[in-house]
Amino acid sequence: QVVTITATYTVGAGIEEDTYTNSVSVFSPDDDNPDNNTDSDDPEVNVNGDVSISKTDGEAVVTAGDGVTYTYTILVTNNGPSNADDVVVSDDWPVEFTQGTVTSSQGTVTETGTDFTVDVGTMAPDQVVTITATYTVGAGIEEDTYTNSVSVFSPDDDNPDNNTDSDDPEVN
Repeated sequence: QVVTITATYTVGAGIEEDTYTNSVSVFSPDDDNPDNNTDSDDPEVNVNGDVSISKTDGEAVVTAGDGVTYTYTILVTNNGPSNADDVVVSDDWPVEFTQGTVTSSQGTVTETGTDFTVDVGTMAPDQVVTITATYTVGAGIEEDTYTNSVSVFSPDDDNPDNNTDSDDPEVN
């Protein structure tokens, strides 16, 4: 007689990438062949986070020397399905803009010269981290279009196509 037992399971978003062993055994005091009483399955678990980033200051044109403090809003999203660990955001700030305050809803901000990074850490699926950065444009800045680029990285990210964004305000 054959008895079939079905067990279902789910893999949580925070599990580490590895191979996991699931073992089963059967026992009967009447079994004359105990060598075939155990079996196992070794599924490999892959971690597939998908971090993406967007950046805007909502301004197409800014005026040099106007004294206005503008704000960039950067949104970092983990589109999942797994956690994204060791998430880091890097922002290449235009030297022509005077950077003000940089804050993040999660992680540690490090400012290096005119650029900054945010060590976000681990992001759960569907989690959004908001980073804001204020700036002003000095009176001596020439009329031109200036690019402010931002990127996000996680070793768990399987989709690098959505890991960069930029905003290109024109200075009058």
